Amino acid sequence: MNAAGFGRLDENKLVAAKIHGATPEFLGQMRALFKDADFNQLIAFRIHGVTAEFIKEFAGYGFGEPSAEQLLAARIHGIDGDFIKEMQGLGVGKLSWKKIVALRIHGVTPAFVKKVRDRGFTDLNVDQILQLKMMGIIKDN
Repeated sequence: MNAAGFGRLDENKLVAAKIHGATPEFLGQMRALFKDADFNQLIAFRIHGVTAEFIKEFAGYGFGEPSAEQLLAARIHGIDGDFIKEMQGLGVGKLSWKKIVALRIHGVTPAFVKKVRDRGFTDLNVDQILQLKMMGIIKDN
């Protein structure tokens, strides 16, 4: 753990690392990518499957340098490259990271957007589509 830049860790942190499979190599790799990340954030990365590959992939989505919170939210809510690319490709306007998370949390999928459009709502923006979903105006089935 010293090589990963953590110095002496107390027994609770050592046990947490062991339980979650956060090896010194993993912690060192993540620490190199996120110099300001604390130990608990890196353990959360391990728990939720944030890897170096995922971080590099995420950096290419156009949201700027990802924060630890964004990476964790992506993993927790099942946001991946396919979801982001499909949503961005639907022509609903520029999507911020907050919008992507809101769409995912409320179950707005590319298929739902297509269904909305098939019902004649072809010029709605992302906020209006989100409202349709949240209010149950258009059902998934």
